[in-house]
Amino acid sequence: SATVTETEREVLIRLGRGDSYEAVAEAYNVTARLVRLYVGYAVAKHQRRSREEAPALRTVAATS
Repeated sequence: SATVTETEREVLIRLGRGDSYEAVAEAYNVTARLVRLYVGYAVAKHQRRSREEAPALRTVAATS
């Protein structure tokens, strides 16, 4: 399963602290569009991991 890269993690942390896409982009010397792509990649990886884990979680819930 894909893991979030260090850059993706840092971008998410900065956005979580309230930085705008533009501020994050300026800090990394990239465009705000690229920052949005980083967020999209991280979300897609998380959703894929969640889908992979779902059957196991259902099994655990059913036996509890």
